[in-house]
Amino acid sequence: MKSFSRTTKEELAFLEKDKDCCALSELLGLMVFAGSFSNNSIKIQTENDCIAIRFQGLFNELFDYYIPISIENNSYILIIDKLDIILKIYSLLRIIGNTPSIPYEYLKKDCCKSSFLRGTFLASGIIMDPRKNYNLEFVLKNEALALNLKGFLESLGFLPKITKRKKYTVIYMKSNGMISDFLGYIKAINALNTFSDVVIQKEFTNNFNRSSNLDIANTDKIYVASSEHIKAIMELDESVGLDTLPEELREIAFLRIENPELSLTELGKLCIPPITKSGVNHRLKKIIKLAERG
Repeated sequence: MKSFSRTTKEELAFLEKDKDCCALSELLGLMVFAGSFSNNSIKIQTENDCIAIRFQGLFNELFDYYIPISIENNSYILIIDKLDIILKIYSLLRIIGNTPSIPYEYLKKDCCKSSFLRGTFLASGIIMDPRKNYNLEFVLKNEALALNLKGFLESLGFLPKITKRKKYTVIYMKSNGMISDFLGYIKAINALNTFSDVVIQKEFTNNFNRSSNLDIANTDKIYVASSEHIKAIMELDESVGLDTLPEELREIAFLRIENPELSLTELGKLCIPPITKSGVNHRLKKIIKLAERG
C-alpha cells in the first residue's frame, strides 16, 4: 500500500504544467533540494520514478534538452553534463562553491513561490499519514540550506521548527491547520481533502469521547450523591418517620427515593411547583442534617 507521502507526491507530479515562470520555479525547487553540483555536471537523485519523470519533462520543456533517467541502488538518476546549460543553471541558482541557495529574484509572484515550494516538497518533503500523526518535514543534509528554507517558509506565513537528526537538519510542522494550508498552497488538492477528512473525523471522535467521559463522570457523581441522600432519608424514616417532615422535605424525599438516577435539576422539575437545582440541594441538605441529629 502506498504511503500518504508518496500518494501526495504522485498527485503533484501529474499536475498539469503551468506557466513557464512557474514551471521554472518548480524546476529550481527540485534542483536546489534534490541536486548535487560540480563544475562539470549536475546530478538529480530521487527514489520516486514520478518525480524523475516530472523533472525530465519540465527540463526538456524549458531548456530543450532531454536528460535520460538511469537507476542506481533503487534511486532514479538524471545527470546534466552539457556545459552551457550547467553555466545557465549556476547563474540562475547563484551557486557558489557547488552550494545552491533559494533564488528569491525568480520568486516575486505568489504563483512562482507556490511552484518553487512544490518542487521543494517533491525533492525533500515527507508527510505522515494523518491517521497516525500530523507531521510534515523537510530532511536536508545542508544546514545552511535548511535555514534558508525555514526563512522562506516563514516569509510565506508558515511557522516551521527546526531540529537535528543525526547528520540531517530537519524543518518540520506539526499543526494540522498549518499542514492543511501548506497542501493547499502547493496545490495538492486531493491530499488536502483526504487530510481534512481525517482531521474532522479525529476531532469528532475526540469530542465524542470527551462527551462520553463527561457523561460517565456526571453519572458517577449523581450516583454518589443520590446514595448519600437515600441513606439519610432511610435513616430519618426509621428514626422519626417521613410523615413528620414538612411538606417540601417530604416531597423531595419521596422523589429522590423513586428517582435515584436523576440529577438535582431533573428532580427539581418534578416538584410541584418546579424548583431550581439550588432549591433541591437546599432541601436535601436539610434532610441530611436532620438524619445526622437522629
